[in-house]
Amino acid sequence: RKLYNGKPLSEVKATLAYFKRHKFWDMEDKIFQNFVTAFEMKTTKVTILAEDMKAYRYYDPAYTKPRGNWLTPNLVDNPEMKLALKHPGDYKYAEWTIPKGTEVIEGGVAAKDWGTGLKPGGGYQIFVHDKDLLK
Repeated sequence: RKLYNGKPLSEVKATLAYFKRHKFWDMEDKIFQNFVTAFEMKTTKVTILAEDMKAYRYYDPAYTKPRGNWLTPNLVDNPEMKLALKHPGDYKYAEWTIPKGTEVIEGGVAAKDWGTGLKPGGGYQIFVHDKDLLK
């Protein structure tokens, strides 16, 4: 059975289990569809952090907020392209700590076309199910 973008279900089992545990499970849901296409699924892994992790949230104040579910462990020079962000804009970043013991999904950023042109991706991202966990 295929999931999205021709990615086999076997490649995303751990990710799907994560979604079930955190009650996101709805394959028809747009958030879920966007999530599945946001990662290079072959690089995606579910991790329980063994120690606190510093991460950065890139945001455009016109569209998004400093606190969010999507982060990266790296400072990047062109976040719109490397993180395949939706809106062209003046991106800022906020530094956060993801606490030890937090379950996250991490992996490579897939290329994405939001209708504003192809964003090649290639960066590394982390998804935290509850943004209120960020310190």
